[in-house]
Amino acid sequence: MKSDITRDTFVAGKHFSRVIRQQGRVDLDADTNEQTSILLHYLRTLALDLIGPYAAPVMAAGFRLSKDTNDSLSISAGRYYVDGYLVENETSCLYTEQPNNPLPNDDPFAKALIDKLDALYWVYLDVWERHVTSIEDDSIREKALGGPDTCSRAQVAWQVRALDVGDTKSFPAFRDTVASALQRRFDRADFDFLVNNAGYGLYHPIAKVTEEEFDGLFDVHLKGPFFLTQSLLPVMADNGHIINMTSATVRVATAGVAPYAAFKGGLEVLTRYMAKEFGDRKIRANSISPGAIRTQLGGGLNDEFEALLSGMTSLGRVGEPDEVGGVIASLLSDENRWINAQDIEVAGGVHR
Repeated sequence: MKSDITRDTFVAGKHFSRVIRQQGRVDLDADTNEQTSILLHYLRTLALDLIGPYAAPVMAAGFRLSKDTNDSLSISAGRYYVDGYLVENETSCLYTEQPNNPLPNDDPFAKALIDKLDALYWVYLDVWERHVTSIEDDSIREKALGGPDTCSRAQVAWQVRALDVGDTKSFPAFRDTVASALQRRFDRADFDFLVNNAGYGLYHPIAKVTEEEFDGLFDVHLKGPFFLTQSLLPVMADNGHIINMTSATVRVATAGVAPYAAFKGGLEVLTRYMAKEFGDRKIRANSISPGAIRTQLGGGLNDEFEALLSGMTSLGRVGEPDEVGGVIASLLSDENRWINAQDIEVAGGVHR
């Protein structure tokens, strides 16, 4: 027990709007704590409704990731909102020197940065609220008491984490992290939607692709989604939905991307098998095949490459990330709950 409180009386489902104090009744710590929780719940719900699940403010946007001159990953100072929680980073810091829960010395992503390894990681921001006592932070202790103090505070903590999407051995630990976050922040044991979106590009003709390059593409684009989905199934809710991001290169052959397209094609087939095998739990599975999109996949677009790709679409341009994101959001909605085991191409009418 980290604090001396009578009890925690706040229950969001009761929808109480305030605690009403009465004359002649002794005020308890539970009353003040519940009033604070009611107000905090309102503010965080309001922020979530207005901002969405995550966003950075226009002014003082924080948590921008960038490489410094030593190829170390830097996390910028500023603010960010996650599920209504205000998350603040006071000063810019390195990935390896974060203020909350410092990383272990053998952190794989930190090692990959130092050794400049060619690996693909999904980097995400983990946010939680923790209980802090005067033992952990002496500044909150009331010095006038002249001794121990049972005071405590709730604190929003964060950590930038990384998952090697090609290392299946790391998936069980990631599942445990997800389960812990679900219980801690949402008081539930499962989640509803999984979007397998990790990927990277490699432009080599078949004659020049090495076995190492082949294996790397396979691990990220087919093996990774297969075993990540398998690992996360125990914490996925019935009636959920899986979306696998494939590629229009599965349908329209483009020289230089044979392994990538082959594994994306395998992922499209795997999607239909997911829909078949997860049907007993009413979990849907669909795939989305983007065409040329303005992202950093494969190093991004220069003017010449963009002109080439634009000439391959009926609409005469490349797509924008939000045009794919809108389709993902639409598929996840209840309005499209009868769509299952399908591939949807979002490519502006790509052709050769």
